[in-house]
Amino acid sequence: MKILITGGAGFIGSHTTELFVRDGHDVTVVDNFSTGKLSNLASVKAGIKIVELDICDTEALSIACHDVEVVLHLAAVSSVEKSIMEPLKTHEINTTGTLSVLEAARENKARRVVFASSAAIYGDDPQLPKTESSPVRPLSPYAWHKLTGEFYGRHYHLLHGIEFLALRYFNVYGPRQDPASPYSGALSIFNDRSRRGEALTIFGNGEQTRDFIHVSDIASVNLLAAKAQGSLPEIINVATGRETRIIDVARIIQAGYDNKGEIRFEEGRQGDVRRSYASTNLLAQALGYEPLVKMDQGLLSLRGA
Repeated sequence: MKILITGGAGFIGSHTTELFVRDGHDVTVVDNFSTGKLSNLASVKAGIKIVELDICDTEALSIACHDVEVVLHLAAVSSVEKSIMEPLKTHEINTTGTLSVLEAARENKARRVVFASSAAIYGDDPQLPKTESSPVRPLSPYAWHKLTGEFYGRHYHLLHGIEFLALRYFNVYGPRQDPASPYSGALSIFNDRSRRGEALTIFGNGEQTRDFIHVSDIASVNLLAAKAQGSLPEIINVATGRETRIIDVARIIQAGYDNKGEIRFEEGRQGDVRRSYASTNLLAQALGYEPLVKMDQGLLSLRGA
């Protein structure tokens, strides 16, 4: 299968690219390298095509998409905080960029677009666990960007016949998530600071919960979503179905390094939700997948990052 992966040099993208290559596919990676790194693709660089471009460059993207069967759209500014501070710039990348990807897929008669959506779409709706039919209550521009991308994908399916699947990722963690970025995932930052014996900072009281899923499981789901035959649901949650408190995982990471530093609490970030975990029933039914990496294994992989 010939596949194009946007954001393929990033955290999730590079793990996904490696898996597609191991599975024997013809992979083109599109990335502007604003956050992605060529070094992330070192193990597969010789076996893939890499095109450096911005997804908002519609003409160049359409050329890169020539003769592609499936487009896996991962490129995005995936920070809630940054979407609040820089709404116009992030809207262009996350919303106009998604529309550009869909249009390139249509022009080149791609069969399917798999879109990296987000659990942020559910916002602070109190219903738990989150199912694909739960109410959507976006609390940030980032969440609205992802919801808009889903609506555009549905539009392209109805009007142009492109198969479209939105994968609503919950909280992804694992190797290559950049702890130096203030917008990185909490676990990579906790891990980096614990390794150095530093204090940890939690925004909020630590009682907030998340459904953490390892990046290798995300890559496996991406592969299954691209390869699946027949009709698929429009939306699938990608998570473990387990609820974990932020304070608990911070203490586990500290203990792994014998770090007895303090944990500081600061005011919660705007747009953050208090509790979140998913129903994974549809993931099992539609793609036949159950996440394999348990939290203790996943945290060990961070230590080797």
